[in-house]
Amino acid sequence: MYRHVWCCLLGCLFACSSASRLPAAQGELELTVIDESTGEPTAAQILLENQRGKPVHPPKLTKDGLWNSFDGTTVLRLPPGNYTFRLQRGAEFKERSGQFSLRSGAADHQEVTLPRFVSMSAEGWWAGDPAFQPRAAAGIAERLLAADLHFLAAATQRNGSQLAVPARYADQVNQAIGATRHIHWQTGCDRRPMGTLWLLPDLTHAADLQIPRSTSVTPSSHSIAAAVRAAGGVVHLDRVTNWAAPLWVALGSVDTVGVLHGGLIEHGGGQRDTDRPFDSVFFPGPHGPGRWAQHVYFQFLEAGIRLAPAAGSDADVSGNRLGFHRTYAHCGDTYSPAHWLAALREGRTVLTNGPLLRPTVNGQLPGHTFRAESGEKLSLEVALSLSTAQPIQYLEIIQNGRSVQQVRLQDWAAAGGRLPAVEFDASGWLLIRAVADDEATYRCAMSAPFYVEFAGQPRRSKQATTFILEWLDDFARRFPKFDDGELKTARLFWEQQAADANPD
Repeated sequence: MYRHVWCCLLGCLFACSSASRLPAAQGELELTVIDESTGEPTAAQILLENQRGKPVHPPKLTKDGLWNSFDGTTVLRLPPGNYTFRLQRGAEFKERSGQFSLRSGAADHQEVTLPRFVSMSAEGWWAGDPAFQPRAAAGIAERLLAADLHFLAAATQRNGSQLAVPARYADQVNQAIGATRHIHWQTGCDRRPMGTLWLLPDLTHAADLQIPRSTSVTPSSHSIAAAVRAAGGVVHLDRVTNWAAPLWVALGSVDTVGVLHGGLIEHGGGQRDTDRPFDSVFFPGPHGPGRWAQHVYFQFLEAGIRLAPAAGSDADVSGNRLGFHRTYAHCGDTYSPAHWLAALREGRTVLTNGPLLRPTVNGQLPGHTFRAESGEKLSLEVALSLSTAQPIQYLEIIQNGRSVQQVRLQDWAAAGGRLPAVEFDASGWLLIRAVADDEATYRCAMSAPFYVEFAGQPRRSKQATTFILEWLDDFARRFPKFDDGELKTARLFWEQQAADANPD
């Protein structure tokens, strides 16, 4: 096992001289970012703030939330003054930060090197963002490169409206950027007051996607999602906390659910009217929305539902930059958009907005089911590689919705990258989580679940099904005009899950 833990940021100081002169109202800094491993310029994201601490968006850079993206070299033309910056390229490069001063009429050139501290794709894990509704088509390829993503679903349809795709890609499903990076243009977004579905058609049927104009309740989101799934596509629920989550899960509308999602903002915040409210006493502070989302996801797992988790930024709508929340799907050495979508659907994934996990349990990847017969016992060995640019509070094993192990980094390292064994004598599930030390927002990495079945039966918790049925009651009261037939079908489904539940 290799341990890569980078917990400090390297500061740089630029003082721009008057090597050449500009109009007196401006200074100029030509900035080049170099990938240390290749020695070549690389795309990057820059958070630039003036001396009042306000984000700055220079001309000719592509705005990306509070950040800006550029492809290797850019010229910062700015009013004279003092500036601070942070430079990143996705999640696998060490951040560089610092400050510089610009004087009136000054011009200079500086290079900054970004060291890579891990290559997830070299270990078979490929980064993607399945939840992105661009405000404009320009600059998206540059943003994908700066975020170091391999797969990006760019929703070009939303409830009857159409984003203008760049003309040269209008008849294409995928825009290839090199051999291992793709933008899936023909995807859609169905936004309603009760939640949002991301529609990722199968690549051979993407041109058939049509999202009609809609009211809050008609036409049925389920009918639109069902058509995409029937043709081999993937439907992703934006947030597991969306009001309609119990309904759409019961109807079989979704393949994956957003656990790290656009409602969790990099600079703080995280609740919207489309989400069921949570109790801030139990989920307090800036971490509350993120903790609530994971709690809700655990309730669906506890109720016997196998839902693959995913992470997406919802950039351009949420205020997050592209790829802040990202999903790593395990495709091995055979990455393609189709392989990435298949791994997403099957739960061979880890989610992150910070640390980078590569977990196995008894040598198997997330999404695997371990089987045993009644009366047997299973002992599962958890192995983990971890890389991080942030301080980590702890590593954690979640078993059946509860934290059963919290391990300090030094203990994990001393054990050669292994975590304590997890014992099962009945059906259940487990996942691995690493929580970063960040006061502003909830930053973590989480694996998709590993499942355990005894005698072919999943775990079903009475407490969890009660939680979901109460949620469905609240949904019906909040949306009284919603399709009564779909509500009845969903209620019958959850009542059956409750009737089949195991003793808690």
